[in-house]
Amino acid sequence: GMLRDCGRMSLRMLAIVLAAVFACSSAKSSGVKPPVEYHSASEKGKPSIDLADSRRHGVRARDVQHQHESLSSLKVGLNHMGLGQILGEDKKEDPVSEEEKDKKKEAKEDKKEVEEEKKKEEGKVDAGVEVMTEEEQSTTILRCRQEDEVMDPKDVNAPNVSVGIYVTNLGSTDGLVSGVYFAEFLFYLQQDGEPLSEFEGRDPIEQLGFSNAKSFTYKSYGAGTYLVSGDFFFSPDLRWYPFDQQDLRIVAEQMESPITEWDFVPSNSNGLSPSVRFPGWLSSLKTVKTASKAPCFTSAGVKVYPGGSRADPESMNNVTYSKFSYTLTLERPVMQGLLTHVMPPIVVFLPTLYSYALDPVKDAITKMSLSGGGLISLIFIWRGISGSLPALDYLTGFDKYIFCFFVSISVALSFSIGTYANFAHRSGSGASASDLREMLSEVSTRVCFWSVVLIFFVFLPLWMFIDPVIMMPCGLLLLVVGCLWCYNEFEEIKLSYDPQELSGLEPKDVRLED
Repeated sequence: GMLRDCGRMSLRMLAIVLAAVFACSSAKSSGVKPPVEYHSASEKGKPSIDLADSRRHGVRARDVQHQHESLSSLKVGLNHMGLGQILGEDKKEDPVSEEEKDKKKEAKEDKKEVEEEKKKEEGKVDAGVEVMTEEEQSTTILRCRQEDEVMDPKDVNAPNVSVGIYVTNLGSTDGLVSGVYFAEFLFYLQQDGEPLSEFEGRDPIEQLGFSNAKSFTYKSYGAGTYLVSGDFFFSPDLRWYPFDQQDLRIVAEQMESPITEWDFVPSNSNGLSPSVRFPGWLSSLKTVKTASKAPCFTSAGVKVYPGGSRADPESMNNVTYSKFSYTLTLERPVMQGLLTHVMPPIVVFLPTLYSYALDPVKDAITKMSLSGGGLISLIFIWRGISGSLPALDYLTGFDKYIFCFFVSISVALSFSIGTYANFAHRSGSGASASDLREMLSEVSTRVCFWSVVLIFFVFLPLWMFIDPVIMMPCGLLLLVVGCLWCYNEFEEIKLSYDPQELSGLEPKDVRLED
């Protein structure tokens, strides 16, 4: 490095000496000393020839021109040597560097364009649908099952109109128990393979209506594409609540043009966005990663108003329009139902089961207290949960379930009261009293076992599937039989012992045969 710097300094010194010698020889030949002036701050360091001063000394124009040519030759030579800065002249820009600069500028613009396109793809359009590639759409977007044959939009010709509903958002403030839910979806209309921009000179959506909509609004996103949002009615089926399944429907109808002019045909655009968030029902919306179908299906049909019929749809007395239905099936999470509806009654019932293990006579008051507290707790649980449901003309699954607990605790309470009423004054001490307690404990164990088995494992499953009109008499009959059995057991025990023997005497050898 030091040698290279020394070499450069030597070349510069040599160039300065040659320039001075060349300038002196040129001035001597012309008889004039070449003046050097600095005209401005921007020209400082740039030597120039003052023509006025040359004329003042009698220098002819050709001599001045000769000096200019000599200096220009010197500059060119020094520039080739990389020593142009000696005379205050910058090195001329290399044409290649200009080309590289243009390339860099173009590359920067291309990079900026790519970043903007990437940002656009990563974002979301105002409709709320993620922009995806064709590969992502084919593997990520969940399509609906079709009840009717799906036609290619290119093959859909008048009067057929290809229709698609792609749900992007769902919501409910009361867990779908009131029969109203919120939905936001993209609505597509196509005909002859092109988006349907107008129909009979008007926007086609102006002729359509959603028959189950409480209220809705729409916004156009180009020809034949609309973003629709609103509240929609549906009929909740709560017979299996809290393990119920609900069908949310969106029904679109043509309200002006009859079926001979407009007939809905399902398209392959019907589906459900993977980005839908529906608290409480999300698990039923998300299928396995490899699945390509959503829990929804579509169908097309007709709506016949008074006077209409399929046989004569063109009659002036008929009002027959085309109808399209989109149905999304949801299931309430099983784990949520187990934790919030199934477990609390079981926890309340556990003290009642424990009461069967207590002394039937000595702890009769405790047994009645546990059973009575269980009944009160069940009433609060039932009122709290059923209060959130609408008025129904049938019993839900939860109503039947908790009713069985009411019956079971009532049986335990009735048995405790019957035991106390029949044997409290007969209790005593000694072997006879001990035998009495053993017999009552044995009866109590049988009552506990058979009441739980018959109510929860026989009666309740049958009640869930068989008409309540048939099951209610069966339940009453079962309850009467249980009461008669308990009465018979008490009578056997009372006939086995008398009050004197319970005071400490030996028991009589009297027992009823089986």
